[in-house]
Amino acid sequence: MSTLLLVAGGTGGHLWPAIAFKRWIDANTEWTTCLVTGSRPLEYAILAEAGIDPVRLDIEGSPLGVSGIRSLRRWKAVLQSLVQARRILRSLRPHRVLLFGGYLSVPFLIHLCFAGSRTVLHEQNARAGKATRLARRLGMSIASGWPRCEPLPVGTYRYVGVPVRRPERLRKQIAWHTLVPEAPCPDGPIVVVMGGSLGSASLEERLSRLSRRRSLRGWRFLLVGAKGRREAPSEQIYHLPLQWDINPLLSVADIAVVRGGASTLSEMAAWNMPAVVVPWLAATDSHQDANARAFLACGKGALWYESMSDDELEERLLFLYREHAGLEQLCDEGRADFFEESVNLALCNYLLGSESMKGDGPLGR
Repeated sequence: MSTLLLVAGGTGGHLWPAIAFKRWIDANTEWTTCLVTGSRPLEYAILAEAGIDPVRLDIEGSPLGVSGIRSLRRWKAVLQSLVQARRILRSLRPHRVLLFGGYLSVPFLIHLCFAGSRTVLHEQNARAGKATRLARRLGMSIASGWPRCEPLPVGTYRYVGVPVRRPERLRKQIAWHTLVPEAPCPDGPIVVVMGGSLGSASLEERLSRLSRRRSLRGWRFLLVGAKGRREAPSEQIYHLPLQWDINPLLSVADIAVVRGGASTLSEMAAWNMPAVVVPWLAATDSHQDANARAFLACGKGALWYESMSDDELEERLLFLYREHAGLEQLCDEGRADFFEESVNLALCNYLLGSESMKGDGPLGR
């Protein structure tokens, strides 16, 4: 039986696409899959929630961007991971290898550039990371989550899209009570605020303040954070712990306010969800800003930076609700199903080396 090795880790932005693709492969092919990840607590939490028992490398982060003893420890972990990666490849002898970028891919890149297995690196972001640029220089195949993958020249990568978690649209009342069982489902607009897998206190503070404005009376804001606790609801603001299942969130939302993570934005596009995108500008190589602009080219959204005023954020929320919320195609499950299937099929065909599928991605269809 053929074996597919998946390598992903670091944050949810790398892990969730890998998990989504693994589930699709397990359900639709006879391949055996194995997922390799790192040793961060966040990776443990996400994979435990997904019910996946991975193979782990003893590495928790990139040695770049840190200094002192911390950097030395990470360089030591990188060297150890090279040995671990070699052992994994020798043990599994995979027929195909799919890397999901980030520092975790590097130990495998070094070994696989001399191996016979077909290897593809999937870049989720609209701006390629260091591992992706290294893979390109080594002559490996690159699958891109967006039509443009800066700064790689067009023709050096294949656009397939970003795998997303399987969509399941719930009735609004059921979705609300799944998230907020202590309060009745409101009649007014509902805004879901997702600050990413690491949370965003500054973004939550701005939305909490904005919710008091007269124009937003009757609106409800669900602030999803990484605090792991549920606070008592206010009249308009509800604090939720980090949610691994996004189906209730997107089923209940009229609008989303999100960071510029590629996985999150791809799920917004799949669900046809109007979203205010707030890029985290400290992200490496400003990739969240590049993601946000790629999303705006094909999805329903508006761009807002934290350096901008509350008035401008209010204006964007009102515009998106007026223009898009409540329309029949909002959160259309058929569209989301098509998005999920087309991305996974295009990526699978590219991984297999098939030229019968152009793999031109799901957006804009």
